[in-house]
Amino acid sequence: SLEHITLPAGITEIDGSAFDECDALRRVTYGASKEQWDKIMIYDRNDALTNASVTFAGRTTQSPSALREAMENLWTWVLWLVRLIPGLYIPF
Repeated sequence: SLEHITLPAGITEIDGSAFDECDALRRVTYGASKEQWDKIMIYDRNDALTNASVTFAGRTTQSPSALREAMENLWTWVLWLVRLIPGLYIPF
């Protein structure tokens, strides 16, 4: 099963369902910048690709799901602190 793929710079679009059922895909290496990646037209049913962690020409960014999980963990700690310390005020 596909866990990692390297995509060259210069790709302009990724057809629908190109990565459908690639549930094991976790890492993508892209041969250009994030700005170029953001310009690629990625059609429907490529969730495995869009949820993977992407490395841009040597730089790694977090996957959306990893970022979401980190924010959920942060909120868990904030709520725990609020309950632990009576009168604690956290301005949001």
